[in-house]
Amino acid sequence: AAAAAKADGSTLALVQCPRLKLSFEARRTDEGIVRLYSLDHADIFVTNSGRFASTEKLLGGIPHALLLEHGSTGELQVLVPAFFPVRPSIGNYPFSTELVLDRDQKWLDEIDNPYYVYKIHVSLSFLSASTLASALYLLLLRFLHRDYEMVVSLVDTVSSDTPMSKEEKAILSHLHSNRHDIDHHPDAHACRLKISFVMLDAPVQMPWLLTHEMSGYVAKLGQVSANCRLSAEEELALLNRCVVDAADPQFEKQKLSVHLVLLCKNRRS
Repeated sequence: AAAAAKADGSTLALVQCPRLKLSFEARRTDEGIVRLYSLDHADIFVTNSGRFASTEKLLGGIPHALLLEHGSTGELQVLVPAFFPVRPSIGNYPFSTELVLDRDQKWLDEIDNPYYVYKIHVSLSFLSASTLASALYLLLLRFLHRDYEMVVSLVDTVSSDTPMSKEEKAILSHLHSNRHDIDHHPDAHACRLKISFVMLDAPVQMPWLLTHEMSGYVAKLGQVSANCRLSAEEELALLNRCVVDAADPQFEKQKLSVHLVLLCKNRRS
C-alpha cells in the first residue's frame, strides 16, 4: 500500500493486490466518507454497509470474500480470489469446515481468472455466478463448508453438455481431491450424485466412481436430508450407469465389491 498527503490535508491511499491484478484507491465522498474504490471496475467500492444477517449467511464458508457495492445503483457484489481451497483433515474435529487457502502454482496455472465476482440478488438470498467456472467454484466452496442444501440449490447452475475448459475441469476435480478429507456424509453422496446427473450428457470424467457414490447413498438413505434426496427419475438415470453385475468388466477395473454392486442392483430393481 502506498499513501500520499494532498494539499487539503486528506490522505490518498492506494491498495494494490498484485496476485489479483486489482488496485483500490481511497476517495473522500461529498459526505466526507473515505471509501476504497476499485481502479479496475467503475464506481465499485469496498463496503461494510451491506453486512446484514442475510449477507453474512451468504458469505459463510467464503473466508476470503470481499464485499463490494456499486456507487450509483447500490448493488452488492462479492469478490472472491480464486485461491486453492483445502479442507484439511482434523482428527479431533471430524466434520470441520475450516479452509486453508493455498497459493498452489499448478492450480493457478490452470485457472484463467485470479478472482470471481458474484452479484448478490436484491432479495439478499443468493449469489449469482456469471460463468460456469465461477459457478463451479462457488459450488466447491459450499461443498467444502458442508452446506449440502446450498450445494443442491446450485447444482442446476453447473449443468453442462459441452466439453469443459481446463479451468472448469480443475475446479470439478477438486470436489473429490485427496488434498482434503473425503466427505462420506449421507448428504455428500447425494450432492455428488446430483452433480453427476446434471452432467450425464457432458463429455467429462467425474472425479468419483458413480457406483461407489450410489451404493453409499443407498446404504445411508435413511439419513439423507429431504432437500438433498434424489428424485425417482434421477435415481433411475444414474443407476442405469452403475455397475450392477459382478460380470461387468468395470467390476474388476473399478475394484468394486459384490456388496456395493448388489446395493445398486437391488435399488434399481
